[in-house]
Parts: sequence; C-alpha cells; structure tokens
Amino acid sequence: MRVLLVGGNGYLGPVVGATLRKLIKPDVLDAMDTQWFTATALEPWREPFSSIGEIDKREIGGDILRRYDVVVDFAAVSNDPMSADFEAATMEINHQAAVDLARRAKAAGVKRFIFASSCSIYGSAGDGAKSEQDPKGPLTAYAKSKWAGEVDLEPLADERFSVIALRFATACGWSPTLRADLVLNDFVATALTERKILVLSDGTPWRPLIHTKDIGRAVAWASQVAQEGFAAYNVGSNAWTLTIGELAKNVGEILGVPYEISGAANADKRSYRVAFDKYEATASAWLPQEKVGSAVEEMREMMGKHMDRFVNFRKSNLIRLNVLRAKLAAGELDSRLFVRGKGV
Repeated sequence: MRVLLVGGNGYLGPVVGATLRKLIKPDVLDAMDTQWFTATALEPWREPFSSIGEIDKREIGGDILRRYDVVVDFAAVSNDPMSADFEAATMEINHQAAVDLARRAKAAGVKRFIFASSCSIYGSAGDGAKSEQDPKGPLTAYAKSKWAGEVDLEPLADERFSVIALRFATACGWSPTLRADLVLNDFVATALTERKILVLSDGTPWRPLIHTKDIGRAVAWASQVAQEGFAAYNVGSNAWTLTIGELAKNVGEILGVPYEISGAANADKRSYRVAFDKYEATASAWLPQEKVGSAVEEMREMMGKHMDRFVNFRKSNLIRLNVLRAKLAAGELDSRLFVRGKGV
C-alpha cells in the first residue's frame, strides 16, 4: 500500500503517520504540506514518513498522485476562529480544493480518497445524538466547508474510486506540533500556567472528543477496509462526549486546580452530540482506545518540558490563527493563503 497524507506536517500528521506505520505498515507513506506551521513545533520529531514535500494541496498534480493507492486529505483551514478570519480561503481550501484533489486523484488511478470531515457539520445539538443520516446544520464557515466538501465528493465515488468521509470529533491530545487552540489542550495549558480553568460559556455545550492516536487508528482502518463508492462515518466515542463544564471539571480534578463557569449562556452556540453506532459496528477492531485521564497526564508531562512556550500561550504561535495573521502581515501569505509568489 502506498499512502499520501496531504497536510501531513500539521498537528495530526506526526501522530497519524506514526500510527499508520505501526498498524498497517504501508510500503510508502509520504506527507505533503504547505509547511505553514513547521516552525511552531515544540520539539523535533522522528518522521514516520518516507518523505515530506512542501506543496499546497491546490497544486498537487496527477504526476505526483499516480504514485499512490490512498490519498488522505487533512489539509485545511482547521478551526472556527481561522475560518471566520479567512472565510473565502476556508471554502477554497477545505471544499473546492479537496474536491479538485479527489478528481485529480481519481484520474491518476488512486483507489481511495479519505476526507477528514467533522462532527461539527450537524450544528447545534438539539434532541438526541445525530446519526450520519440526520439533517446537517453547520454553523460556522469551517463546518460549512466540510459539509460542502462531502456533498461534492460523493458523486466522484464509484466501484474503482472509493471515498470515505471521516467525521471526526474534536481532536485533542499530545503532538510534537501541538495546537493549544483546541478545548482539551487549552484547558490543560491553562491549568498548568494559571492554576485554574475558566470556562467562557455556561458550560452546557456538548463536545465529542477524540485523541490524535485514535484519529490515526481510524485512518488506518479506512485505508484498508473493503469499501466501494461513498461512505461517511462519525468517528469518536460516547465515553469522550462531554459538556464543556464536565470536561473542565475532569481536567481540573486530574490536575488539582479549580474550575470556574462564567455563566455566559450565549458565548458558544456550537453544541453537538453524535451517534457512533455505525463506526462501532463496522470498525470494531479499530475503535478509540485512549482515555481522558491518560491524555491529560501525557500532556502535563510533555508540556512541562516546554513550559516557557506556554507563558501567555494564547498570544503565541501555539494558536494557529496567530500564525496565519502574522504570516499575512509579513507578506509571507496572500489573501488566499498561498505562499506569496507560489500560488496558482
């Protein structure tokens, strides 16, 4: 098996790549990435990839793609604050470029395209957990881009080119290219630096979470499962579905710090619960294995080695939006988030 991880040098890439190496041992495992965030890495990491190329996914041509059996698309403007600042670029990269990449991959003879989608496409929680067939109500540009990507990817799938959309829960957990702008990671960093956790809502929004290693397990499964046509799966677990208030309480108890709920009921309308029954029934040997407690303890240990980087971390390059704004201001990126002078 020859696998290409597009967006492989971001938060997820090192962990997902290492997990693929361990579980399915692909003959070739390459990464391609814009390298927007390479300089933000907390520590050097042993590359699980055969090679890493510096290229925007909008520019990956068939001459490259024909080398692979499986293409995994992780390259995205990857959270709600970034998509609010760069809405047009979000739609271009997350939606249009994903579909164009899949179209070129199919023409080049790639057999499978794995699209990193999101549980946020369901929008507000409403009543009960949302299954894959339930109506979608994305609230943010990021969520809208992921749902639009799925809609336009589905018609490309057939008996020779399968497309699997993995609707991931909110990512969390340690990575050498850590993001501190994810809820669990933020809570741990705040607890370690400020000795308390402050929840800026009323604590009631729901969040399903998934560890970086379990994202890797899902990609490993999707890379080799028998599948024709298009399929979408909610990927996460009920054990990791908590309200923001419950999550703050759990992290606080593990790290021995108090937590405070601000009570701002309208601060966060993003609340979603999803059903993972389909994934659990289909991928029973590949289900999430990590635990909240062990994830927090691992981050405590690893963050402790780099505490100087976490002082005022919300203003640092551990927050992806800060990096993009700085690169734009310095003229390193243009308004479409192309590396200036290199874009098509």
